[in-house]
Amino acid sequence: MYFILHLYNVTAQQCPELTTLINGAVSGSNTYGEELTFTCDTGYALVGASTLSCQADGTWSGSPPTCEVLQCPIVPSPANGVKESSCEGDLTFTCDAGYNLVGTSTLTCQADGTWSGTPPTCGAVQCPLITAPAHSTMTGGNSYPDVVHFTCDEVVRCTRAIPPLDGSMTGGNAYQDTVRFTCNLGHELQGSGSITCRADGTWSAEVPTCTAIECPQLTAPMNGAMVGYNSYQDEVEFTCETGYNLVGGAMIKCQADGTWSGSVPTCTLVRCPMLKAPADGGMTGSNSYGNTVQFTCDSGCWHVGAAAVTCQADGRWSDSVPVCTAADTVTLGKPAYQTSTGWNGPAELAVDGNTDGDYDAGSCTHTVGVPGETDPSWWVDLGQSYMVDRIVVFNRMECCQERLNPFNIHIGDSDQVSTNPKCGGDHQIDVNQPSISVSCQGMRGRYVGVRLPGPNRILTLCEVQVFSDVPCPVLTAPVDGTMTGHRYFFYGSISFREYLPAGATRCDAYPEDVEFTCHQGYHLTGATRITCQADGTWSDSVPTCTVVQCPSLAAPINGMMTGSNLYRDVVHFACDTGYDLVGPPSATCLASGAWSDIVPNCSAVRCPLLEAPAHGTMTGNNSYQDVAEFTCDVGYSRVGVGSATCQADARWSDIAPVCTVVKCPELTPPPNGAMEGSSNSFEDVVHFSCYPGYNLVGATNTTCQADGTWGDNTPTCESKSFFVQCPLPTAPEHGERTGSNLYRDVLHFTCHTGYYIDGSRDIVCLASGTWSDNVPTCTGRAFWCLLMKILISMLS
Repeated sequence: MYFILHLYNVTAQQCPELTTLINGAVSGSNTYGEELTFTCDTGYALVGASTLSCQADGTWSGSPPTCEVLQCPIVPSPANGVKESSCEGDLTFTCDAGYNLVGTSTLTCQADGTWSGTPPTCGAVQCPLITAPAHSTMTGGNSYPDVVHFTCDEVVRCTRAIPPLDGSMTGGNAYQDTVRFTCNLGHELQGSGSITCRADGTWSAEVPTCTAIECPQLTAPMNGAMVGYNSYQDEVEFTCETGYNLVGGAMIKCQADGTWSGSVPTCTLVRCPMLKAPADGGMTGSNSYGNTVQFTCDSGCWHVGAAAVTCQADGRWSDSVPVCTAADTVTLGKPAYQTSTGWNGPAELAVDGNTDGDYDAGSCTHTVGVPGETDPSWWVDLGQSYMVDRIVVFNRMECCQERLNPFNIHIGDSDQVSTNPKCGGDHQIDVNQPSISVSCQGMRGRYVGVRLPGPNRILTLCEVQVFSDVPCPVLTAPVDGTMTGHRYFFYGSISFREYLPAGATRCDAYPEDVEFTCHQGYHLTGATRITCQADGTWSDSVPTCTVVQCPSLAAPINGMMTGSNLYRDVVHFACDTGYDLVGPPSATCLASGAWSDIVPNCSAVRCPLLEAPAHGTMTGNNSYQDVAEFTCDVGYSRVGVGSATCQADARWSDIAPVCTVVKCPELTPPPNGAMEGSSNSFEDVVHFSCYPGYNLVGATNTTCQADGTWGDNTPTCESKSFFVQCPLPTAPEHGERTGSNLYRDVLHFTCHTGYYIDGSRDIVCLASGTWSDNVPTCTGRAFWCLLMKILISMLS
């Protein structure tokens, strides 16, 4: 609306006075025929004719113009910002939260109708650039309200390592995991004790090996041999050559610390028991393996048994020690006589114990030679009266055998032999036989003689044996035993000891007893001593020597045993597969009937103790054939075997598994929403929320379950615009409205030219369904500016 103040009165000869032009100037006259010229102040533009003519009727030729403020071009509010207009027409710009003003914040409309600068813009706030964490990727920008999403790379995994033979390992195979290796007892690590999984999926080093610890090399004992090796648990067995005894353990074992379980044994020469020379005899030689001992008997004794014995490889002599016994005949070594002597054949050669019929051997008698003599005789003094059972005469054999026939035997107590009674008549010897035995049926006498009746006779005797009473049978020492004493009779009830001549030796009389003993390791069964009785029988039987028996042994449980239980037998023990021998590997049956060692035990092989996997349990023991079973806690899954068996070689059939936490699929935030909690392991909880203006449809959180699934599905964020709508207001008078009325929508208001906005230029539809402010009004700017100028002018 425009107001025109009339300052002057108009006469009829003049047009109405037009001297004032708001925001401009008028020049000229209002008299008829005159013109008025109109101009505007700077910043104003003339609207209407610039001149008016005063017409004859006293009216102007047109309506007076006006000076309107020059209008600069309408500047829209910047995107994501608002503008405010001042009374003077200046524009002030501000940006919404999250946006920064780019350019000048104020524009002034200049007198030429242009703005003092370029309208600014509202640029989104830029957050500092961030870098994706290691082993992950990142999507999204850094402007307000951009959202950056992070995802982790798939974990690099190296090929699963295999534990070394005779060893074990711990650790995983993911990037930067370290696997550590250990070796079983008795083995040492060759190589790195640990390896690490590198980013390129390879290990930092080769898997090491476990080699058996080696014990020092051994040397076989002198005069012996050995078999076996020198690695851990290897056994070396020792043996000796024939004729040598093993002194020490027959077997030693290589232990875990690289030392042997015992020393190398030695082989010592077998020695047979020391022998004693036979009574009334002697011996030469020693008692080592292969040595021979020679025996001799004193003069007057007969040698009964082996002339020599040899020490054998089993430590026993090849035969028993012989005995030197009294002669079978009572004539041996007794004084002898003859009627004459010729050809170096004295009478004592017939009682020297040598029956050789070869005269040249020097053991035969001889009376005077050719032509001989009448009734030549030979006789022996027995020293006491004997009951003579029989007489054996040995003839010369290399020649002249017929000279002995016929011959007479005289027995009696007279030293004039021919006067003693005859034993029989004339006796004849078979010249082809070396001897003749003549029975005298118990004749008694001290002197026994041989006489050749007739002239020109030559008497030659190679041996004369006189046997008294009935002899007992010849005895033999028991097998594996010895016998001492003699095997012949004694005089009935008269003790020979009472009648021994002065200076006589044991061999000059007859022993009455025989004693028996058994070799070491043998028991005597029967009488230890028997006597030759007057009736020619022994008082008891020859005993026997039975080998000592040790108690029968039982094989160890879970083991076996070989060998028998007789003296010197060796029983060997061994264990079944999966069991170790605890105790001696063998035992020897001793002469005492006891074993040299106790029966060992077979202990089940034990594998190294296993540990339950983290977040899991293990059941079972670690003995041979025991099964260790593995389970994982709820929420953890097993990687590896479910069970391992302890094997005979003390190693497990497999390595212990690991329990890894159950993983659920990775989640992403719902569109127009956010998610709190990025972990997807068992029992992890993820919380969901929606941006303002969106409603959550579904569960607000979900939990990773033991079966690897989420307890609830990811919710959705639905726009509240589907639910909230504000009333749509009308545009203000002299103004415009743009925008819609759903939740979070913005209504933007502008005023027509010449009007300024009174109130908020933008109002927002709230979740409550109401607007954030009232609708503004458009008030005429010119009226208010003119009114302010008038007031200011009036006040001044």
